[in-house]
Amino acid sequence: MNVIGNLISNRSKATSVAVGLALAGALVSTRADASAAPPRTTFVAAHTRSDVGCDYFYGDRPTISYGSSGPIVKQAQCELNGVIGAGLRIDGAFGSATTSATKKFQAKCGLAKDGIIGPKTWARLNDAYYYHARC
Repeated sequence: MNVIGNLISNRSKATSVAVGLALAGALVSTRADASAAPPRTTFVAAHTRSDVGCDYFYGDRPTISYGSSGPIVKQAQCELNGVIGAGLRIDGAFGSATTSATKKFQAKCGLAKDGIIGPKTWARLNDAYYYHARC
C-alpha cells in the first residue's frame, strides 16, 4: 500500500505510466474472468424443486403431438413434470399420458386444449419451467 501511495503522491510521468499499467492489467484480468463461461445453472419450477434439470434437447422447439418421439418429447415431458407435477415417465414417447398432461397445462394457461405442443405452448411451458412465470 505504501508503494502505491508513494507512486501516486509523486505525480511523475513514470508514476502515471505505472499506475495506468497496473489498472490496465486489472481491467484485462477482469475481462478475461468475465468472458469465461459461467457455471451451468439448472432452473426448475419453484414448486417441484429437483436436482435434475431438463437438458434433453437444445435448439428450436418443433411442434409435437401424439405419436411424436425422441429427445424433444423427453424435454416436454420433463418440463411438464416440473411445471404441473404431471408424473410423466420421461421416455420420449408422446402418448396418451403426455397428451393429457399437455391439455392440463394448456387449460391452466388459457391456451387451446388441443394436446399439441406448438409455438404458443412451448413459449408458455419454457417460461413457466425456466423462469417460474405464472400463466
